[in-house]
Amino acid sequence: MRLRVAIVDDQPIFRVATSHVLADMLHDGGVLQFHSADALYARKLRSERIDLVLLSINTPGTAGLHELGRIHRDMPELSSIVLPAHGHPGIADQAKRIGASGCLPKTSSESTLRSAVRMVMSGGEWFRREDRAFESKDTVLALQLAELTPKQMRVLELVAEGLSNRQIGAELGAAENTVKCHVVAILSKLECKSRTQAALLMMRRAWSIGSAQLTGPASLTNGISAMSVGRR
Repeated sequence: MRLRVAIVDDQPIFRVATSHVLADMLHDGGVLQFHSADALYARKLRSERIDLVLLSINTPGTAGLHELGRIHRDMPELSSIVLPAHGHPGIADQAKRIGASGCLPKTSSESTLRSAVRMVMSGGEWFRREDRAFESKDTVLALQLAELTPKQMRVLELVAEGLSNRQIGAELGAAENTVKCHVVAILSKLECKSRTQAALLMMRRAWSIGSAQLTGPASLTNGISAMSVGRR
């Protein structure tokens, strides 16, 4: 099987172990290792051939499902398998709707991983029955977040922390009016009427997936309480 597989995970040990598991079946193809989705993008910009992406949903930068949406939006020719660190009944369905061809936990056996890669690269799908529970609200939110640009996702994180537009501008090195434009776009894409509602969506996302890149429910709650003073 002459395939080029990219593994995107922030843990070097996991990347190396997965590479060894797949090495025998890839023959002349090979495995590329990336610590983040941004590193994957940099390699693709150099016209590196990649057939399949194995993406952990706890990679650095933004939430993993957001990165999945970004990959399929910007590199639609790639196939992908999502590797969640923790099981959740909605992850597989969300990943499938965004564009993934498979989903299996990082704790899966070596034979299961090989079988999933073979199935996906032969044009099939790999989703465990027990991971396919449909959760409409989480699925819709995952798709909406996938539509945000990386800069908009960062602005949303800072909004959820309770920062004002002026403070966000200072944090990102952007003009306050630019931040206001980002916030308007974010609220539109998430179908929210206020910053507080958007922050609550981020809280739900952090609790349901457990991989959001915010600092945790406590800080999110503090951020929401600061919304009334964080709008200028």
